[in-house]
Amino acid sequence: MKVSVFGNPDVKIDSLVVGLVSELKLRLPEVEFIVEDPSEGLKPPKDGVWVILDVATGIDEIKVFEDLSKLSATRKSSLHDYDVAMELLLLKKIGRLVKVKIVAVPIEMEREKAFKEIINILESS
Repeated sequence: MKVSVFGNPDVKIDSLVVGLVSELKLRLPEVEFIVEDPSEGLKPPKDGVWVILDVATGIDEIKVFEDLSKLSATRKSSLHDYDVAMELLLLKKIGRLVKVKIVAVPIEMEREKAFKEIINILESS
């Protein structure tokens, strides 16, 4: 399984999941974690489920989105969120995105709790 990890290690509120990548790789060596910058264009896999790990505002617990219409209905808090949601919707519309699973982690979540919950989600995928 490949997991795209979005975030910016240099910006505290956007660095939680990127900061967990080395630990996640040790715990789940069979998973390929790829840190990506979504502003450089999204690169979905050609087949299978595309798993995306990112932080989000406006949630109190980790949420898993598999229906993009739920994503587009959420309140956008930044231009980054708008661009990612819009690009995902466009990729789906043109047939380049078959299935997506977005694991959204609250920005303020405690690091150890986030790590454990992400592990549980990925192991059950």
